[in-house]
Amino acid sequence: MAWLEAARQENFPIETLEVWYREFLRLGWTTERFRDAVLSVMKSKVFGKVTLSCFFENEQLYTSEEINRLVEQRIQKRRLEYLAWHPKTTEEELCRLGLEEVQTWWRSELHNRLQIHADRIHVKCKKLRAQFYHLPDQIKCDLWKIAVGKEIVQDGDPNAMLILPLLVPQMMNEFEKAIRNIQ
Repeated sequence: MAWLEAARQENFPIETLEVWYREFLRLGWTTERFRDAVLSVMKSKVFGKVTLSCFFENEQLYTSEEINRLVEQRIQKRRLEYLAWHPKTTEEELCRLGLEEVQTWWRSELHNRLQIHADRIHVKCKKLRAQFYHLPDQIKCDLWKIAVGKEIVQDGDPNAMLILPLLVPQMMNEFEKAIRNIQ
């Protein structure tokens, strides 16, 4: 109630609000509806005395964040209701029905697809790294020269043969080509 008083810049007796609250409940209003009316009166641009008519005449004005939150809550509620009746619904179907944001679904789908691709690359790198150890020293030196040429490493590093297998992800094509040429 202090918000209402501050917003309307007057002393607003709490007893009056309690009487109005009981009257609105008698008229069939819910506590939530009364709360929304109080917030509406509080946010109104009209100054002066707060009267009973203020509760009926004012409309609740929402910020864009409040609207987005309310819409998201409503969508989430409908989504849960739908899933209760149709538990085997896919995310794509929920998007088509408007019960899930397409962007959220697409981010999830993109993440899944990228994870599959990343797993494939990880397996491929492990395989190339294992095959690297069976390459002749000349080919390992050639791969080192390629890495120096790409400015991934510096020439003259004493730990070249220890570093080279770690470069497989950055030089997959070169490692594949070197291994293919041996076979």
